[in-house]
Amino acid sequence: MTDALCYKSQYIELVEEIRKNFNDKAFTYYVQYASIDSILLMKPVNFVKRISPRPLLLMAGKEDGIVPCDRHAKILFGKAGEKKKLVIFDKGDHGLLAEPTTDDALDCILLWVKENLI
Repeated sequence: MTDALCYKSQYIELVEEIRKNFNDKAFTYYVQYASIDSILLMKPVNFVKRISPRPLLLMAGKEDGIVPCDRHAKILFGKAGEKKKLVIFDKGDHGLLAEPTTDDALDCILLWVKENLI
């Protein structure tokens, strides 16, 4: 199996493009550029088992071009302990809280919280 969660060389150009062209101040997700190296070095597949026995919700979009669900969410789900749930959105991309999946993603999160945390 290839290291499905090793981003460093694969996404350097994407990070640089974001730095040059990111002007959307209403964008929901903000990451300080200084933390990008740390994020790229972290491999969730090495830690996901430690979450158990706490419940885990993994959500992914089939149209995600940044973190393909077949190579990431499904691998994480397979390595995770119980109690776990994987939801894949057919029309979802990387930002599941943006349209067209906003309502479905929020409904999924709220239902999961009610079932597992309340």
